[in-house]
Amino acid sequence: MATTWSRRLAIFLGASLLLPITSEFVVSRITGENYDFRLALSLILIVGPIALLLYYARPVRMTARLIMSLGLTAGGLAVAALGFAMTVWPVPEGFGIPTVVIGLGVASVGALYVGRARYDVPQELPAPHQPADPNQVKIERHPPFRAGTHNPVIDMIVKAMSVDDLHYVAYHVDGRCVMTLDLLDHPQLSRFHDVVEPYQRRDEYRRHGETIEGILRRLNEEFRTLGSGDLIRLVLDVERGAIYYHMVTADRNRYLISVTLNQYKVHIADRKCAHLVDDIRVHLGQPKLTDLELPRD
Repeated sequence: MATTWSRRLAIFLGASLLLPITSEFVVSRITGENYDFRLALSLILIVGPIALLLYYARPVRMTARLIMSLGLTAGGLAVAALGFAMTVWPVPEGFGIPTVVIGLGVASVGALYVGRARYDVPQELPAPHQPADPNQVKIERHPPFRAGTHNPVIDMIVKAMSVDDLHYVAYHVDGRCVMTLDLLDHPQLSRFHDVVEPYQRRDEYRRHGETIEGILRRLNEEFRTLGSGDLIRLVLDVERGAIYYHMVTADRNRYLISVTLNQYKVHIADRKCAHLVDDIRVHLGQPKLTDLELPRD
C-alpha cells in the first residue's frame, strides 16, 4: 500500500522518542538528580505531531524533491523550536539564537522547494500490480451482445483491468459497441474526476469509439497505395492518460477502445491491450497478432 512507508516512518519516529527519554531517566536515577521533564515534553511536542501526520497521511504521488523539501522544512522547524527552547531554559549561553537562525534558514529552503515541487515530474510510489476486483467493474452490455460469444471476452477484459493502469475498455463488433467495462467509479480514481464526472466519461468514450473508427477508415484509405495493410493500433497520448485503438479482427471489424487516466502508466496499459487482443483472437480461433509478426523461414 502507498501508506506503508509513511506509517513505518511514523512508528520509527514514535519509537525513537523512547531512547532519549528513557536514557535521561536512567541517568537521573543513577546520579540521583531530578528527572528533567522539560526535555521529554520538548521531544514529544516536536516529534509527536510529525509522527502522527505521517501515520494518518494518505500519499499517492510524491516526487523525490517534495519528500526532500518536506524533510528540510520539518527538520528546520524542529531545530528552530529547539533553539527557542534553549533561549528560554538554562543552557550554555549563546547557543539559543544561532540555533533558531539555522533552523529557520533550513526551514526556509525546504519551504522554497515545496513551492517548486509542483514543477517536478511526479514519481509514483512503487506498488505491486493489483488486478481489478470483478465486483467493482461496471459492465454495460449493448445489442448485439451475445452471452455465449461475449461472456468469455468479459472475463479476459476484467483480468486485464486494474485501478493502477487500465481503467476502461469497450469492445466493438461490426463497428458497434457491444459492451463496455470500466473502473471509473472506484474511489482510488476519484482524483481524476475533478472536471469530468465518470458518467460523462463513459458517454464521451463511447462517442470517441465511433469517431476513432471513422478516422481509421480514412487513414486506411490514404495508406492503401503503400500496400502496408490496415492500421492495427492507434494511441492518442493525451495530457492526462491515453486513449487506445486496437484492431482485433478486420473481417468483422472487431476492435477495442481502451483508456488509462494515469499518464505514468501509458506504456503499461498499451502492452496490456496488445496481450488482451491476442487472447481474444485465440478465443475466436485466430492466431495471435504477435505470431503473425514473426519472421517466416
